Amino acid sequence: MSDESPTPEERVQFETMWGVGGFWLLVGPRGSGKTTFAADVIYAAHKYYPHFVSFTNILLKKKVLDPDGKETFEEYYPKGTHKVTSLSEVFHLLPDILEQKKNVLLVVDEALQSEGFASGQSVLSADVRAVRSFASILRKLRITVILIAQSWRMVASSYRNADFITGILRRQWDGQLSPGYGRKEVLQVIGPRGYEMKNDKLIIYPEYTFLVHTVPIGFGKSSDFAELGDVVFDTTSPAQFGMGLYRKTGKRFNLFAAVNSISVIEEKVVEALRFHLDNPPTPTGVGKSPPRDGVPDVDEADVEPEPEEGGGTSRRLNDDERQEIKFRVAAGESVRKIARDMELSPGTVGYYVRRQRDLLGG
Repeated sequence: MSDESPTPEERVQFETMWGVGGFWLLVGPRGSGKTTFAADVIYAAHKYYPHFVSFTNILLKKKVLDPDGKETFEEYYPKGTHKVTSLSEVFHLLPDILEQKKNVLLVVDEALQSEGFASGQSVLSADVRAVRSFASILRKLRITVILIAQSWRMVASSYRNADFITGILRRQWDGQLSPGYGRKEVLQVIGPRGYEMKNDKLIIYPEYTFLVHTVPIGFGKSSDFAELGDVVFDTTSPAQFGMGLYRKTGKRFNLFAAVNSISVIEEKVVEALRFHLDNPPTPTGVGKSPPRDGVPDVDEADVEPEPEEGGGTSRRLNDDERQEIKFRVAAGESVRKIARDMELSPGTVGYYVRRQRDLLGG
């Protein structure tokens, strides 16, 4: 990218890489220019692509004069760029963005610290499962994700091996890859056919990769080179990102319930999402559902626990797992899909699905 107006070919490249539904991993050692590149992408979207908006936890700041006339910085986000520190904030911003038919770049820095994304979190974690469900409907929400981490190993294994990964953007560490370009200025783009995981090792196939020469521009410029009025990213403050809270109740955001609330046709997504945000789930995970003809609401008291033995179950499920199955059944998902996503036996899921369908009237 450059700070000049993009050519028609560059516009096609931008639209192709960051078009809706992408899920990119941007990896590289500390100081290798990952956040710089991501800030450049956000800047390009802001300046040249008005149908894009950006959500990010990268801290941006503007060079200004203080009351004494001294140069300083203040936190600042230009139009079309939104600071988000949680998935709750993303979902609260989405209805207006979707109504405007705009595309969203969601850039999450320091993914290791992020709930649902980071390594060390079990694939059985409710947050991990919820984020995987979120990733599977990015196209419906007009979102592309850029997840930044120091190493691909720092991203939860359930994402590294997932089929929704668009590709890996890797900053190089060893020397110069091309005459005249330092390691911070070269990005290796690895497409979905350009890598695979073997024994927890990343295998790269060069024929499906290419190099991009980059120069820090716009928001990616160093603070040392910022002039009055320039907006740049802050390199010292740690980025935070989590699930967040519902604005209406102050309770922890239930990502899985939010995802399942929009299991509707495209024309009804905004309405369903607003309904969910106006009627957040209770602390037990049960929220109101939009009215549906002939299908009664399901109360927690109506769901019987599984038997101690028999019934096809292999173990007892915890409350979060039961609630998740309840939401998925109400959304019309199949037993196989639920069992695969939650890594449960089909018999375990089948028991609850049969029971839930009885309660929903078939």
